[in-house]
Amino acid sequence: MSNRNKTNRQQGRRPRPRRRQTEWNDKGHYIYNAFYWLSDWVAYASAINDERRELAFYDAISCYGCFVIEPIFLGGDDLEYFNKHVRPELDRQHEIMRKGGRI
Repeated sequence: MSNRNKTNRQQGRRPRPRRRQTEWNDKGHYIYNAFYWLSDWVAYASAINDERRELAFYDAISCYGCFVIEPIFLGGDDLEYFNKHVRPELDRQHEIMRKGGRI
C-alpha cells in the first residue's frame, strides 16, 4: 500500500482537538481567544500622526477584541472611527464565536 492511500485511521493518528475560541470568566464575561485584525484598521492607525493616539487606538482594538472592554482613552475622530468601523466587525466576530462557529 502506498503512502498516498493511507488514512489517519490506518496510521493510528487522531485528529487534533479544536481549541475553544471563547471562555467564560468568573466575572460573567466572555473572553475571546482570537479575532481578525483588519488591514483597514492598520491603515487608519498609520494615518494618525501622534504616536500616543495610535497606541491608544491599537490598545482599544485589542482590549475590545479579547475582553470586550470599552475604549476609555479614545476621543474625537478615533472614537468615531472605532464605533463606526471596528466595533461592529468585532461584535460580528464575537457573535459567531459565541454560537460555536469559527471566524
